[in-house]
Amino acid sequence: MKQSRTTRQGHNLSFDDTDGKHEYVVDGVPVPSVTQVLKGVGIVQNWGTEADMQRGSFVHKAIHLLVESKLDMDSLDSLLKPYVAGFLMFLSETGFKVELSEHIVYNRKMGYAGTLDLYGRTRHPTPWLIDIKTGQYGYAAALQLLGYKTALIDELGDVEEATCMRVLQLKGGAYSLSAPLSPDSFTIESVKRVYDIKRKMRLL
Repeated sequence: MKQSRTTRQGHNLSFDDTDGKHEYVVDGVPVPSVTQVLKGVGIVQNWGTEADMQRGSFVHKAIHLLVESKLDMDSLDSLLKPYVAGFLMFLSETGFKVELSEHIVYNRKMGYAGTLDLYGRTRHPTPWLIDIKTGQYGYAAALQLLGYKTALIDELGDVEEATCMRVLQLKGGAYSLSAPLSPDSFTIESVKRVYDIKRKMRLL
């Protein structure tokens, strides 16, 4: 899937994951992704087996199509239906309204990009930034969300400071929602600095 948009600051941001790529480009220059940064400093070794990652990718695409009202449930693979069912249960029980889905973001200050899973609101005014997981996850998920949140703040301003970060885990036709995550806002900046140093030293 290819995506592109112009940020509010006028930067041309694009993402290409076709033919095995996973490339973000800003104004013609490649920039690392949030995941690449976390992997580069050793915080994330991998996101599971190849099968786990493929399943997660398919689930993300199915949910994005559902949000866009383009998902054909009748032709959906039976292995994916429980995950979609869990997501529909989440929407029904929380009243979550999706405002952004699979949305590419860019942090000018730190020089990275990424794709957030979901952004929206429930019955309360505080926006939620959600990362979807179909397997186990750890602290790296909080840093991943923080990377997306700081990119939103960089583009949209301090209004996004109050955004609540949560992980939505889908499994077996149900869901679980993490408590609000609150890693130190300086953490992702420190991680990016270590990543940049390793790049300069040709360790990546």
